Amino acid sequence: SWDEVRCKATMTYLNAFPSRSEFDGGPWSSREKAVLNYVRMTRSKDRASSVWMVVGVSTETDGNLKCSRALLGNTMQNVDVPKYVWSAMFDPITKKATGWICRNGL
Repeated sequence: SWDEVRCKATMTYLNAFPSRSEFDGGPWSSREKAVLNYVRMTRSKDRASSVWMVVGVSTETDGNLKCSRALLGNTMQNVDVPKYVWSAMFDPITKKATGWICRNGL
């Protein structure tokens, strides 16, 4: 979820895309926890450093996501949901990278 501290920590807030709740609370959440655990295990308090993350979506769609949430007073309906979501992580200390591609729900 968005908050000002996280937004300032990442400089920009781009990690936003339509997703299904099963995906957001399942595979995507597991991936986020894996990144957080990696950073905790490889960084000490005296050796603070960041990892670089890039996130993107496919241009294919799995259909529309029925949404009843209000955004700025407007109810959003029939939002296209990307079929795949990918992310890549680079560690500037170890000079290693990894990536993930996940099916967005269904």
